[in-house]
Amino acid sequence: MTKKALLAHLESVANTTLPDRFYGLKENELKDLVTYADNIVAFQSAGLDKLFKSISLTMKYIPNFALVSLTKRFLEPPLAARVTQKLTMKQVTAVGNDLTADYLAEVCLYQDNQLSADIFAALKPRHAEDILSLLCEQHPTKILDLYPKLTGTQQRWVLKTLSPQSVSKADLVSASRKEVFQQICQGRKGG
Repeated sequence: MTKKALLAHLESVANTTLPDRFYGLKENELKDLVTYADNIVAFQSAGLDKLFKSISLTMKYIPNFALVSLTKRFLEPPLAARVTQKLTMKQVTAVGNDLTADYLAEVCLYQDNQLSADIFAALKPRHAEDILSLLCEQHPTKILDLYPKLTGTQQRWVLKTLSPQSVSKADLVSASRKEVFQQICQGRKGG
């Protein structure tokens, strides 16, 4: 992995801006840090994958209207994100199209960026736009991470919706986020 990829991996694991000193580390130091962070995550989540797989298998036998109600009432967004990883896209969209945009925006914060983008592409377009709007307003850093993986239509939506002033300069430390931010700013000027 390159230094840029290692930093991006750490950002995705932490889901926050990294301390400035991480960007000054040498590549071999970053590799050690990534290995250490991945080991912590693996230790803390040991056994949970099997639980989430069991939940996803059980969900096949519960009608969607009941799943929507149960999900909103009893499944916290971080757990919903983990269960979603084990579901088919058909299951995800059947339930996701009936969940509120604010709940799904919160779930998105805990999901892999590619999975979130795939889900947005599969959801009803208006529903996906509502979720993206909330993310643009409340979690612009997540939008910077998602943007390259979104469909062209969704990227154009983000260009219209995201206010560059809402992005904190502290969140633009990584090269990948700076690049996406510049791309968005240029797209807004050109569009």
